[in-house]
Amino acid sequence: MGMTERRLEDKGHPVTWEDGLPGFDRLQTFDKVGNRLAFLEPCDPS
Repeated sequence: MGMTERRLEDKGHPVTWEDGLPGFDRLQTFDKVGNRLAFLEPCDPS
């Protein structure tokens, strides 16, 4: 997810991390017309 975050931010799309879904890393951003894009990846729950 770190690479995804860097690539989005390098292209001018600020990223927000969310922690409301246990067991997953989740980030979101918005495209140039305002659509929300969410990216999920399973993570270690510990």
